Amino acid sequence: MIDFLIDYARELGYQEVTVGVDLDKLIAIKLYLKKGFTHVLYQGKDAYGAYQKLLKKLN
Repeated sequence: MIDFLIDYARELGYQEVTVGVDLDKLIAIKLYLKKGFTHVLYQGKDAYGAYQKLLKKLN
């Protein structure tokens, strides 16, 4: 599904996409890193706990 959404965003002309992920979801973080979400835009906490917002450029 992640690959589909990345491809769809690229087809629509987007140059980057972001995802938010809870810091305790290590498997999800590893998957996003593998898919190219390598830049941390933001790291903080909300009512649900610590999370990061990750960026992938769609060159």
